[in-house]
Amino acid sequence: MKKLLIIYLIISFLMVFVYAIFVVNAYVSIKYEVETIDNDAIINMVYQIFGTGVTINFIWFAINTIIILGLYIKLRRK
Repeated sequence: MKKLLIIYLIISFLMVFVYAIFVVNAYVSIKYEVETIDNDAIINMVYQIFGTGVTINFIWFAINTIIILGLYIKLRRK
């Protein structure tokens, strides 16, 4: 079980690292492609949707990690 937890943590941190790269890539794409539009309302909406998506994904990652750690602690007590 300990090996599985270590593997999970390694994969999780790699996923966060890769996701961070994707976030930066998407931000740069928005910055240089969407901001050429003259309508500020559209630009603000794109940033709001993007920010909400990033926040929800990181919250889901935290919940997933808490669940896995909770299962590990529960199984270890037995």
